[in-house]
Amino acid sequence: MKIHKTKIILITTIFLLLCYAPLQVPSHAGSQDGCVITIRNDIHLAPAAELATTKGYPDIVTLENSLIQVTSIPNRGRLIFDYVYKPTGHSQFYTNTAPMPIRTDEDYFLEFGGYYTSYPWNPRSNQPYDLDYEILKETTKESSIKIYKKGMESGIDFESFITILKNDAYVYVTIKLTNVSDKEKTIDFSDHSVISPGKAMKDEVRIILPKGVKEVAIGKSTDGWMGSDGETVSWPQPWQKWGGFKGEGRFRADLEGVLEHLVKLIDPETKASFVKEWSAEIPYQSIEFFSWGPGYDDVFGAYPGILVTNRIAGLVIAPGKSKTFEIKFYASKGY
Repeated sequence: MKIHKTKIILITTIFLLLCYAPLQVPSHAGSQDGCVITIRNDIHLAPAAELATTKGYPDIVTLENSLIQVTSIPNRGRLIFDYVYKPTGHSQFYTNTAPMPIRTDEDYFLEFGGYYTSYPWNPRSNQPYDLDYEILKETTKESSIKIYKKGMESGIDFESFITILKNDAYVYVTIKLTNVSDKEKTIDFSDHSVISPGKAMKDEVRIILPKGVKEVAIGKSTDGWMGSDGETVSWPQPWQKWGGFKGEGRFRADLEGVLEHLVKLIDPETKASFVKEWSAEIPYQSIEFFSWGPGYDDVFGAYPGILVTNRIAGLVIAPGKSKTFEIKFYASKGY
């Protein structure tokens, strides 16, 4: 159910402003030889839903080594809330502990940012369900946590594993969907990365699509500034750069037959790139991009970043079987 009443939006906005507190995780940059995990629960996060499991001060779990600091907030469904690349000192995701309500041409939602999946999803709040977690391993060579949700009415259990290794800039994400019912299950699955690389989002930040993509399909855009919804155009376009977005806009690329399985955003100021890479076995059918561009300030609740979504339609899971996806995020100096 979507909310449309102005008074409810106003009350929600005032509440979020009063609750806002920036998330600043102390860094152990240069001080540790291996991997460490820290947990804190002294930062208030705005509630996304009225659930008994939703915590005002949820556990914020940080996995860290000499190169990266990766934060997860399971209670808000964020497998990764942020990724800080220590050589530049910059965050790579857009994050917000108290987001404002956002209305787009297609939806109404709150965006905490980070990386999250469409399952398990709470349709009432248009957000992931609160997830549980446990620490699996904490050694100097490797640290990992499991973020999961079991006992869903759908009959599909969700498990994800977040892992970092010593002196390694990669964060390794494994997602496992298990059909615990006695019937075949078919779901549409997607994962979402709200990326904002560098000290601040800049006009010159550039999207690099997988090799082999030569055209993209335009989606809805404000006053049709991109073109007609559904129109296919060659790639690249001027809006390959974030500064080329002239308002709300979206586009989609077909992943069939691509020569590599990754998407990259480049920050030319720091000459650093941030990459999402996935195993070839994941049956992603498309990758989508959404942003307002530099004019986000003119839209209530909008944010400086690019929402990157990979989609799988009609994912079939047999009874007692699982589907497992391997994904990596990493930053690096140079293009």
